[in-house]
Amino acid sequence: MELLKIILIGEGSVGKTSIRERYLGYGFPIQYLPTLGAEFSVKNEIIGGEEISFQIWDLAGQPVFETIRKTYYRGARGAFIVCDVSNLESVMNIHNWKDELWRNNGSGPIPFVILGNKIDLRSTGRYCVPDQTLQGIAKEITTTGDIKHFNVTYLPTSAKTGENITKAFKQLGRQVASHSMYLSQYA
Repeated sequence: MELLKIILIGEGSVGKTSIRERYLGYGFPIQYLPTLGAEFSVKNEIIGGEEISFQIWDLAGQPVFETIRKTYYRGARGAFIVCDVSNLESVMNIHNWKDELWRNNGSGPIPFVILGNKIDLRSTGRYCVPDQTLQGIAKEITTTGDIKHFNVTYLPTSAKTGENITKAFKQLGRQVASHSMYLSQYA
């Protein structure tokens, strides 16, 4: 069984904990409680016929926890950068989170998936950043800089309804496995 350390990062209150809780099968929490530092969970998943053990680290997004977060990045093999589609500031900070991830994980650029969470709010008439904008950010990151051998992708999610939550973990697991196989060929 392969162990994959995966981290959830992004601004405070974008839904990182709710995504983790939904993926673990606990449903959607009614009350918002901010993460203090980091929370940790494990879930096994079959991806491509292989059993994967996701070691999921949910990191607090508030600026006051930046120093503490640095410790938890180390050894991560993949990440979710989570934004709230109804919060433009959280979308605009995706590049900052990418930079923090790559600067602190000890391996440089690693695969990640951008999750545009809270898509259920689109039905309320509230302004939400269009999927095309987030797909454009993912494409821009993939085609610029020193990324090699993996694509940054975007998935719209709703921790409230569960939409695309399991799909996101499976997609990231495949990207990390593919990236690892490529690196092992040239090690």
